[in-house]
Amino acid sequence: MVWAEFIMNGGTISDNEALGNYTYGGGVDVQFTDGASFTMNGGTITGNSAYNGGGVYFSNNGSEYNTFLYGGTVTDNVSRGVFGDSPEDVYTQNGAALVMGDDIQIQIRI
Repeated sequence: MVWAEFIMNGGTISDNEALGNYTYGGGVDVQFTDGASFTMNGGTITGNSAYNGGGVYFSNNGSEYNTFLYGGTVTDNVSRGVFGDSPEDVYTQNGAALVMGDDIQIQIRI
């Protein structure tokens, strides 16, 4: 089993592009890894692009993982700013800001 953990407390992930058809996670991509975890406590994810999840993409694809958005801002990403495969995929707390464009596919559990 592979365990991967990314905790973002500040800083910026910006101006990245996932190239090609049906690409995922221009800024952050969490998938295909059992035990993967992305926690955003602060910082900014902005100006990234991909077919799905221009800013943040996560999919279980049969794997167990966690994505938590507790703080920070996800804004101005091209495509779907934050994308998750099921209603249980996105958790936000403590006023985390999700600011996206016209094509939003997200369900948030608070």
